[in-house]
Amino acid sequence: AMLDVIKLSKKVGGEEGMLKTLKDIFDVYGLGSLTIIDLNNEKRTAFLKIDESSLAQAQLNHANKRNKTPVCTITSAVLAVMFSFLFGKSVDCVEGKCLAKGDTYCEFAIK
Repeated sequence: AMLDVIKLSKKVGGEEGMLKTLKDIFDVYGLGSLTIIDLNNEKRTAFLKIDESSLAQAQLNHANKRNKTPVCTITSAVLAVMFSFLFGKSVDCVEGKCLAKGDTYCEFAIK
């Protein structure tokens, strides 16, 4: 599936195509609304925000209480792979804010 995203993004048009494809995937699969807060190609860093994360909301509903730590590990992994491809080097993605912790949105730092 990830290779399909990369192939599709190349057809749509490089970096912009990949970012649009990534946003569309989050919309289509109901994963939340993805916003790129900051993207720095030179430093190979990015900060992203996801409103209404269905993964975090599902965890909140299941546990019936707030988590002490972020729960969107699958989202972090997907973003790390996508941005590693985009930046041409391996990067990490760390979730700081998380809806499941009681934050109003999920926020991810890619470095």
